[in-house]
Amino acid sequence: ISPIPGMLNRPDTRRSTTEALLLGKIFDDRANKMSPSHALKGGVRYRYYVSSVVVQGRQGAAGSVKRLSAAETEKLVVDAFRQHICTDRKTLKLTDKELVETGLRRVVIRSHETEVGLADDPESAVAADPGLRDDDGATIPEQAAATIRIALTPQPHRRRREIILPEQAKGPVQPIRGDERFRLLRAIAQGRNWLDDLIDGACPDITDLAKREGKTERTIRMMNSLAFLDPALVKAAAEGRLSRGYGVSRMTDLPMAWPHRWRALGLPQPA
Repeated sequence: ISPIPGMLNRPDTRRSTTEALLLGKIFDDRANKMSPSHALKGGVRYRYYVSSVVVQGRQGAAGSVKRLSAAETEKLVVDAFRQHICTDRKTLKLTDKELVETGLRRVVIRSHETEVGLADDPESAVAADPGLRDDDGATIPEQAAATIRIALTPQPHRRRREIILPEQAKGPVQPIRGDERFRLLRAIAQGRNWLDDLIDGACPDITDLAKREGKTERTIRMMNSLAFLDPALVKAAAEGRLSRGYGVSRMTDLPMAWPHRWRALGLPQPA
């Protein structure tokens, strides 16, 4: 059972760099490199690419897009890349990282489009045009023959959240508080870890697990039950789309079947 990203152990600053698929290959439209960054909001970790001059405090030197979602941008680029060049079995088997390292020259983020420059071969991916340099004075890879232009405005990093309204709601509904959401996500992650310990044999039974953690057996069972929540419900919690009052205590001791759980919570189950 996989843990929830950003829970239990707060990530150190190095993780943004190691996870950044487009590191060193993404620029704004004023030739500034865009650097990986992240933020923790309500216990949930969000990755971004930020124009390097913004990090340096030079907002005015940044391009038309100063910051954008890393995950969405990486998916957009890789999907377009695969559709354009993946025509043989060998290429299809490449991981996203291998595809980017060997065939992607650079990505330029503009306000009206995302420009994906492809290398003709791995060697041309590191060729340089002395006439174009980034903000650090380093050369930017030369213009390759193939360029994909995706006419799509980058999504703003702040999105309107659609709250899942309780079926019996009357009047305005407030979103779940940040601290309440963090406690819920942390409890779900803890429940998954404890369940993993039982499955893997790290703890032979709930009695030993309760002794190890200094908890009652009932508490362990309640927390373990959170590991079986519908993924759609966990996703809604992570995105802050649950309404106020749907915290840890509300999510435990629910029926086993997912449709019955949604019904017990008084929430409409997504189609």
